[in-house]
This record gives sequence, structure tokens and C-alpha cells, in this order.
Amino acid sequence: MKDLIPIIEIPEYGTTAASFVCDLLKIKSQNDSEALAKAKEMVYMKGFYEGQMIIGEHKGIKVQEAKPLIKQILIDTNQGAIYYEPESLVISRSGDECIVSLADQWYLDYGEEQWKSLAKKFDFHFFFFFFIFFFFFFFFFFFFFFFLFFFFSLRK
Repeated sequence: MKDLIPIIEIPEYGTTAASFVCDLLKIKSQNDSEALAKAKEMVYMKGFYEGQMIIGEHKGIKVQEAKPLIKQILIDTNQGAIYYEPESLVISRSGDECIVSLADQWYLDYGEEQWKSLAKKFDFHFFFFFFIFFFFFFFFFFFFFFFLFFFFSLRK
């Protein structure tokens, strides 16, 4: 195992909190999910609210105050990007498990005039062609049955 590089000092846990808590909870494997979840809960909350930066330009500042500053520096220097992730399993209304990802996708903006005018234009054209189709359909069958009726009535 490589040497750990201390970044944050957390009261009661020291400068290598993850290692300390793993030893405290006797975690030996990454497959021990229950113990790892407990360790994460112990370290993250205490580290965020009570932890203090011990290196870099934010040395001596609480983690809670340093986090937004460091985040902005990473974004400004193109070394980081804003990333969102669901906190738990996401289930759709149909009961399917959802896979959440950051993707270049689109959503309908119901107030956008451009697509609304296209939809209205399509709506007009659709109903216009629908009307023409059924008009000719009706005329065809009307004359067809009229012809049949007339033809068979003359044969008698």
C-alpha cells in the first residue's frame, strides 16, 4: 500500500481518517459494504463540518468553507466540472430502474415559441390532409355503392 497523503485533519480521527476508521471497524475487504457504509457516514459528516485543511492555499480553513472555494478554482482552471449524481436508486413511475448519466440530451421547453409554431403548423397540415383523405374516401365509397345499387337495380 502506498503512503497516504494527509489533506484534512479531523478531530478524533487524525489526518488519515479513512485508514483510522477502517482499522477501528476492522474492515479488511472492499466487499464489506455494511461496514464501509458506516465508515463513510462516520468520516464524511465529521470531516465536512469539523475537518480542517492542512495543506495548500486553504491551509487552516474548515473543509465546509474551503470546499466551494476549491470547487470554483477547479472549474475556472478547467480541471473540474460540476457533476450531479443521485443519492440512491432511481425508479421510474413504471417501476423500472433508471440509469442516470450526464448526457447531451434535450427536453421540451413548453414555452418556446419556435417548436410551438412548428407543432401548430404540423397540426394544421395533418388535419387538412386528414380531411382531404376522408373526403375522397367518402366520395369514392358513396359513388361506388351508388353505382352498385344502380347497376343491380337495373338488372331486375
